[in-house]
Amino acid sequence: MTHRVTVRLDGENSSVATFDDADSVQLACMNVFNNYQTNNWIESYTETIIDSSTKNEIIDFDNADRWVAYRAELQAITGDSDVSVFTSTVVSAVDV
Repeated sequence: MTHRVTVRLDGENSSVATFDDADSVQLACMNVFNNYQTNNWIESYTETIIDSSTKNEIIDFDNADRWVAYRAELQAITGDSDVSVFTSTVVSAVDV
């Protein structure tokens, strides 16, 4: 069953890319995201700009366990560092 995760990103110009590929930690996170897309573990991804400093990302994972694994991989890379140039908040994570 598809697991849909909605993440609110804010604190930066909403037209800025989520990951800054000039930062090695963020580049590693972007590579994890790209790997999940390549393996079809991320079934779809959409981004909606809410205002000049806020956007929502909706990520459909192939199952809930994949979302848990994705978060664990990002946390293993980042430790206490920022994952993105934005402040992120998980708004919802539900099976659809």
